[in-house]
Amino acid sequence: MSGDFGTPEAREFFDQVREQSIVGRLSGLRRVPFNTRMLRFVNGATGYWVSEGAVKPLTKPALEGESLPSRKVASIIVQTKEAVQAAGSVAESALQRELERALVDIWDQAFIDVANGGIPGNTPASITYGAT
Repeated sequence: MSGDFGTPEAREFFDQVREQSIVGRLSGLRRVPFNTRMLRFVNGATGYWVSEGAVKPLTKPALEGESLPSRKVASIIVQTKEAVQAAGSVAESALQRELERALVDIWDQAFIDVANGGIPGNTPASITYGAT
């Protein structure tokens, strides 16, 4: 997840959400910018066992252009000013943790739900969609 979140506080908040999510805990992922056409391998090179001095087979990986569209997740909690002021930083911390949890939950659910085929322009399909 990357992008212009407006303020340093918003970036920090979404960095925390990403770190808690399944995607944020995966290692070895390549970060790519949203809405930027990138090349991806449709099928990669193939390795072969060959005899000493034998001709080595050639492979030609297939590439195609792809972009990662940006999507939004949101959660809003309504509280009165008085309730937040009365509890102070304890309330603020609790509300932030609850917002983080809500966003991590919806992001993780969309990411791994085998029934999630996505909604064009709204929700991305899960990486497990259609898996048996």
